[in-house]
Amino acid sequence: MIQLKNVTKKFNHRGIAGLHQISCDFLPSEVIGLIGSNGSGKTTLLNLLAQNILPDVGEISHQGRIHYYSSDLTQKDLSSRVIDFLIREVSESIVDEEKRLQIVRDYADVLEFTSQLYQKTSELSSGQKQKVLLTRAFLKKPDFLLLDEAFSHLDPQSKNEIFKLLFPLFKREQISLIWIHHDLEEVIKYSDKIILLNFGRIEQFESTETLLNAPRNIHVARYLKFENFIHIKKIKNHLWETPWGERELSSFEKNEAYLVIPNSAWEISESGIEMSLEFSHLKHDQQVYKVYYQELPLTFSRSLKLPRLSGSVKLIPRFEECFLIPI
Repeated sequence: MIQLKNVTKKFNHRGIAGLHQISCDFLPSEVIGLIGSNGSGKTTLLNLLAQNILPDVGEISHQGRIHYYSSDLTQKDLSSRVIDFLIREVSESIVDEEKRLQIVRDYADVLEFTSQLYQKTSELSSGQKQKVLLTRAFLKKPDFLLLDEAFSHLDPQSKNEIFKLLFPLFKREQISLIWIHHDLEEVIKYSDKIILLNFGRIEQFESTETLLNAPRNIHVARYLKFENFIHIKKIKNHLWETPWGERELSSFEKNEAYLVIPNSAWEISESGIEMSLEFSHLKHDQQVYKVYYQELPLTFSRSLKLPRLSGSVKLIPRFEECFLIPI
């Protein structure tokens, strides 16, 4: 486990984010995504975890080995065959040469680069080289592996291929991954938990499912790409006044809130409110529209398999898929 208690790191020069009073625990065998805008402190947090830098205030304690992934290769590494490059990383406690070879072959088999084992490292494609570098990290037998935008230079096909092979391997090896990655959808897909940083503070740290279903505030919700926020007021207890009449919604201590409607949580219904709409764009298998409720722009999506809409449409949310956040 890695534990941070009231950790603060300040930088005097501009352009590098600090961290402010960070307290959190990183547990074994989890994939944890770090997200946040540029300058929010993601890389600073990874460097603190790796002990590349030290905190100004607070404590960081850990049990287990931590490895900060690096893509650096020496001239010797580049001129070596992949098998020779990797076998140097096998623990010296394993003296039997055949066992050392077999360990490397096992990883090559799982990550599907067996046919490249006898090529020079310098001859590999970007995707193949990434597999070899990740194998180097696994051979160090860390309890925690830290990745900072390690996949940003890969084309989508290579990246998807590596992800398909890599994340089951983390579970098999019981290694915790703490990673920064630019693609929010992929972080959500592969992470067990997510930390959202904002100006050097933790805005929210939850399981991925909880984060998506219960963002703490409008900043978190907007970062997670929710777009539809309607101001509503409580009548009493669970009863709220909405544009679609009185509705029983989740318990909420405040008397005013934003009703957050996911883009896909709309239904076309005669009991809905008529809204003008215009086609916006295609996203994956969805048509995305801009709709307008009393000049408030909202977003509505529906399957590509359905006919395209124009003019206006009567919409009502599926309230069971919506949630409330504080104003």
